[in-house]
Amino acid sequence: MNIKEKYQRFLEWQKQPHQVKPLSEEEHDCPTCATHYKGNYCPRCGQAAFISRYSFKKAFLLFIDVWGLGNRGMYHSIRDLFLRPGYMVRDYLNGMQMAYFPPFKMLFLLTALLLLVNTGFNIQGKNLTEQEIEAFKQNRMEDFHQGVEDASYKNESGAMQTAQERPAIRIKNVEITDEKKSPEKKDRITELIETTLNRIYEWSQTHITISMLFSLLCMATPLYFRFRHCPNIPDLRFSEFVVAMTYVLNVSTMIMIVLNFFCLGLESTDDICAIIVSVITFKQLSGYGWWRTIYKHLITILIFGLLIVVAAILAVVSAILVF
Repeated sequence: MNIKEKYQRFLEWQKQPHQVKPLSEEEHDCPTCATHYKGNYCPRCGQAAFISRYSFKKAFLLFIDVWGLGNRGMYHSIRDLFLRPGYMVRDYLNGMQMAYFPPFKMLFLLTALLLLVNTGFNIQGKNLTEQEIEAFKQNRMEDFHQGVEDASYKNESGAMQTAQERPAIRIKNVEITDEKKSPEKKDRITELIETTLNRIYEWSQTHITISMLFSLLCMATPLYFRFRHCPNIPDLRFSEFVVAMTYVLNVSTMIMIVLNFFCLGLESTDDICAIIVSVITFKQLSGYGWWRTIYKHLITILIFGLLIVVAAILAVVSAILVF
């Protein structure tokens, strides 16, 4: 079988719904409620037909099952989210919910694991959250000081001084600053904005679950209006769309967990992963072609970016008015 035939079989497998194992015809007596039945599980209490003796392996599986990691639905969900995300979401929305792990429960488990990895459970034992916060603050402070320094190099007409003119102007400004320097003379508004941005970023990193849910809803709202009348689901509801977006967020979170565990996280990696996964998922879910799906995502990203700019402007204006 050549590569093309294997790829065609993979595409056919992607579109097939999840296959459930056939029902067993063996008869059993439930050890819990003494019910006589045929099948894999007791219809009265739900206990599995085959219960093995306790071992260290079974104890470990029961331990990780508390966190959902040993659940068969979690395994199928992770596998299908990477190999057939859009078709998996379609199956889940069509009622095949016992075969897959619930999206919001998976989100909380994954964010808890991501927080654990970011706070030191990684290959280098580093607190990545603190590093990101400090790096963000450092970059903001460098931009702030650079802006102050550039402002000090302007002449009376407001034009920037040349490199040859700057040393003399710099000495003059230092002399003036030494005479008149005081906390009241600083640019308090700019400092207030910098402090506000640092606090918002720090809060988003320390409350990662809330910030991820907020970002999910903000991104889902404009994107929903681009896919609510798709060919495969003409009457797609917003609640169903949020479920699909949650699974997209789960995939990007799993990618970030792996990258951060090996300390390979790059700047904006999570955003790029989320966009790629979203395009693949909604191409399979909606029934649109690749180019049309990408076009709808680009329009949504522009709208989302515009909303962020407007929100930032309003926040700055509010900070200035309060000051």
